[in-house]
Amino acid sequence: MFKVVGCIATAHDLRLVVLAGLICFGVSVLACSLLDKAVRGEREAGLLWLGASAIAAGSGFWATHFIAMLSFRPGMPAAYDPVTVLAGWIVAVVGTGLAFFMLSRSKTWRGRFATGCGLGLAGVAMHYVAMGAYRTTGVFHIDYGYVTASVVAASLIAGLGSVFVRRLHTWGDRMLSGGVLTLSICSVHFVGVTALTITPDPRVTLGAGLMPPLYLAISVAATLLLAISMTVLAIMINARTSAGALSRLRELIEAMPASLAYHDAADAAVIWNRRYEEGTGLNGVQLAEGLPYRTSLEASVAAGLYPEALGREAEWIEEHMAERAGGFENRTMEQNRAGKWLRIQEKRTVDGGLISVATDVTDLKAALARAEAADRVKTEFLSNLSHELRTPLNGVVGLGDVLARTELNDQQRLMVDAMLASAQNLTEQISSILDFSEMQSGEVTLVHEAFDPAKVVREAALAFTPGAHAKGIALEVDIRSRPNLRAMGDAARMRQVLTNLLSNAVKFTETGGVLVLFEAEETDQTRRLRFEVVDTGVGFDAARADRLFDGFEQADGSMTRKFGGAGLGLALSRRIVERLGGELTASSHPGRGSTFAFNVTLSQAPDGIDATGETSEWAEPLYATADADEADHPLRVLLADDHPTNRQVVELILGATESALTSVENGAEALQAFQHGRYDLVLMDLQMPVMDGLTAMRAIREFESASHLPRTPMIALTANVLAEHVAASLAAGADRHVGKPITAARLLEEIGRAFDLQTAANDVSNAA
Repeated sequence: MFKVVGCIATAHDLRLVVLAGLICFGVSVLACSLLDKAVRGEREAGLLWLGASAIAAGSGFWATHFIAMLSFRPGMPAAYDPVTVLAGWIVAVVGTGLAFFMLSRSKTWRGRFATGCGLGLAGVAMHYVAMGAYRTTGVFHIDYGYVTASVVAASLIAGLGSVFVRRLHTWGDRMLSGGVLTLSICSVHFVGVTALTITPDPRVTLGAGLMPPLYLAISVAATLLLAISMTVLAIMINARTSAGALSRLRELIEAMPASLAYHDAADAAVIWNRRYEEGTGLNGVQLAEGLPYRTSLEASVAAGLYPEALGREAEWIEEHMAERAGGFENRTMEQNRAGKWLRIQEKRTVDGGLISVATDVTDLKAALARAEAADRVKTEFLSNLSHELRTPLNGVVGLGDVLARTELNDQQRLMVDAMLASAQNLTEQISSILDFSEMQSGEVTLVHEAFDPAKVVREAALAFTPGAHAKGIALEVDIRSRPNLRAMGDAARMRQVLTNLLSNAVKFTETGGVLVLFEAEETDQTRRLRFEVVDTGVGFDAARADRLFDGFEQADGSMTRKFGGAGLGLALSRRIVERLGGELTASSHPGRGSTFAFNVTLSQAPDGIDATGETSEWAEPLYATADADEADHPLRVLLADDHPTNRQVVELILGATESALTSVENGAEALQAFQHGRYDLVLMDLQMPVMDGLTAMRAIREFESASHLPRTPMIALTANVLAEHVAASLAAGADRHVGKPITAARLLEEIGRAFDLQTAANDVSNAA
């Protein structure tokens, strides 16, 4: 290092050394600027800038070398070979161009380091080729250690600089890169010159045809002038092209139906359209070319364009700027001062700029609001329709179920059975319409509880066994899983799908039979369940297979169709299966039967959780042990329902169990009765006069808490069966939510489940 410094200080004209360094730095900064344009430009423009940067940098490096050589004072005459001088310029331009090309396409730090080293080696090649042009009246002696050092220093400096200076978007980045290149070129030159020792020799002459130092100086100046001229020409050509492109771009963005603005990497405004000004409420003072976005935002806030910022202007501006800088892509919804709603999307460009697009969605938002209002009206209508239909149906089904269990002659039993079948069919159609509506609106919430899938299959098949036998067809169940298999999922929804499939299979099969196949694949954590319902019925062609899963679609939709139904069963079943994470498929041949199958993958039920689905016997008396100090006594039940027929249904069902039933007509009477009596179970309707069921249940739970009473099992017994009704009743304190119409078996089953939940809660409380 000391020898290199000494060589510069004693064997060079320091004025020319400084000039060489300044020229190298200036040209390097210019080349970095051109290289940045090459990286960011389109293909044709990029090649133009790449060529200009290669000529500028190569010529600058070459000029640096020969200006430094002109500063060299070995103490003897010197001259230069013109052919080798030209060869040095060609090597400089070509080598630099290749290195810049590779550097512009390098994406990883390893690639940038390698191409940076290549750029340093291009400088090394230029230096030693150009050194070959030097002639003097002496003998050359070369220290190859310094030659090696010059090669290593130049390549490492350029390589490391390329790694750490990744972007050239700002003049600070370009000046830093220019400094690195200057250091690399000066290192190879002055370390390489230090490796050279010249001994005067009278026998050596300069010879003819060489270029004296003055002519070399003129050539260097001319080359620099040529490089600068070509760079200026490239800038002018690009400016003309860019002006035309910018003009066309302005025309295009002005024609856009949305507002658009672009801010560069420094967040200064570059281009925008009139709709952006109108939509944001900005004017010429708050939005001008080159104006930083923060300045524009501060002026906008001061002008009151953002009412939400009033009183906290500085804090709001910082939050807005942080949000703007925080993500690669932002989407927001804002309402401007004119009352219009704008959907604003912001996305970063590769070079760090930000494109903002604002779309007027006022009409869309209004349409969405109307659609949501219509959906609420539809939901309310369906809720009311369900309630008004299920309430009289509860009387028909409940009283018919009780009547069917009495002594009847054959003709009476046929009429009762027909009445119950019709009521059940009507109930199923109402449930299908409500479920289909909920599925379409996405409001259905699935239950996640332990259950035995094989038991669900057997129960679903058992419900259709009498109907199949009455038609003279077989109904078989094939279970291919180990006993007591348990999974976590919605057993009721799965049973609903199987019920729909079995209903269709039995309905459309006149001869032969129906097979229900269930198989399970087990892993440590999951249960993959497969269900198939195969029949030998009428079938359908392939063209109608997919349409069967559309709402209100049937295989036979003609006026003379033989089979009834609303055509919602399969559509609803597919949506349920999809919500369960599976797929429902169908295959068939006309006249040869059909196969419906679906797969679902569920998690394993944790140890200690029993499968659901236990039922109670209809005629068995119910007893409760509400207090430890009391002996077992008949179940004391409080029933609240404003409809006399509904009360009569429950009274007849529970009358056969020897229960003690108290009936009231509204929630206020229920609360009063509960406060002055002792009850083991509460059955509560939701829609009642004076005080509704939800209010009454909340009041009862508050009374229990205030009086330090144990929690009484409570069942919401109602014709309101939508998902929001279930959620509301459970939130109000109900243990179970039972939809009307009810049968004796269903009511007693739900009572048993409510007591099971109470027992489990007491066990947890005692353990705590």
